[in-house]
Amino acid sequence: ARVLANQSTKSSTNIVSVTGGFRDEQQAEAMRQLQQRVGVSLQVFLRPENSTPIQLKGKPLAKAVASAGDKQVRNEATAKLFMRDNSDLLLLNDPDRELRLAHRQADESGGEVLRFTQQYQGLPVWPGEIGVHLDSGGDVVMVDGAYIATPSNVAVQPAPDATSAVSKARGAVSAGATATVE
Repeated sequence: ARVLANQSTKSSTNIVSVTGGFRDEQQAEAMRQLQQRVGVSLQVFLRPENSTPIQLKGKPLAKAVASAGDKQVRNEATAKLFMRDNSDLLLLNDPDRELRLAHRQADESGGEVLRFTQQYQGLPVWPGEIGVHLDSGGDVVMVDGAYIATPSNVAVQPAPDATSAVSKARGAVSAGATATVE
């Protein structure tokens, strides 16, 4: 897919190459807004089966936030703000609730990668990881990962109780009612 978006007040039009298709117009509009902020360096790769970004690249995707804390506090705040500001593009309803910082990883250029795991109503989602790459100044330069859009209408409580589950399991094997269930 190719997306046209006005980049500046000069009304010049830039074409951003996008692999994969958008889920809906809301996601496409979110990409156009990001492109307006980032410019021609933006690269967007979407997962064909669910339209979530495999990778977003740009110099920078977002500037570091001003922080009274240290580098780690600044980087985490910058990453979370980027995900909130781009939740429609990422297909996440509430990144602050759905993503948890799992670990930090220094890179060879003095930057840092923050890895977030995805959760839905307190349960881990698989696949469910987003990496936010920050340069040495704390700017977001890449986001990548494998995750799904925010689930909807998914039961988080098991449907059968333990007794029913044991009964069904015994019924499914040749030993039947005498089968041992561990």
